[in-house]
Amino acid sequence: MKKLVTIFLIYVSTYAYGQTSQLSLMQGSWQCLSIEGITIFKIVKANKCLEFTFDTKSDAVDFALYELIIGFQNYITSRSYDSLYLNSGSLVPNGLYYTEILNKSYIREDGFVVRPNFLIPSYFECDGNTLSINGGKLFEFEKIEKVPFEALKKLYYKGKRNNRDYLKDYLNLKVLSVNSIKYIVYTEPDRPSKARLDGGDIVIILEENEKWLKVQYKENSIGWIKKADVK
Repeated sequence: MKKLVTIFLIYVSTYAYGQTSQLSLMQGSWQCLSIEGITIFKIVKANKCLEFTFDTKSDAVDFALYELIIGFQNYITSRSYDSLYLNSGSLVPNGLYYTEILNKSYIREDGFVVRPNFLIPSYFECDGNTLSINGGKLFEFEKIEKVPFEALKKLYYKGKRNNRDYLKDYLNLKVLSVNSIKYIVYTEPDRPSKARLDGGDIVIILEENEKWLKVQYKENSIGWIKKADVK
């Protein structure tokens, strides 16, 4: 029995404190593989996770969005899944039990969170390319190189409504919206192209000088616009 306990402790130590932490494997952007016309994204930065869900056929910005605090616990009792309290300080980058706090505002001054404001899924697995979480229903995600442009636009306007800049906070992107109803995109400063932007379109700033901005304005389209025409 003593030998079995020793082996278990060695396993926990290796699993919880190995070189590559589970939290590091989760860093980046994730998209749910498929779920009945609804798109789910996760953007993980350090121990923060922006999760948002929307109907791909709708332009509305009243979609669900959560800012989670995530981490792992190395030890919980058999009753922890039913516990009413979670010590947020117990979350670490590596551990046996993946845990989500549904918003940092739920963390009390003493560091504890009260259920139902935290979740310990019954199943979690992440290998750096795929992510599976079951907290009552199984969701499977795959790592994506970048969040689709249409999703970025939805996040931009959701942030405007909530007085937040999600794209800067989670993806380090500087994004602006176009003022003009119809605006010319330039291949180079002072060299107009046939591409046009409509009022309300967004652009991702790649470079800038005194009068011009080099921008991404569609999924794979890059050009130049005048600074005066964006806000």
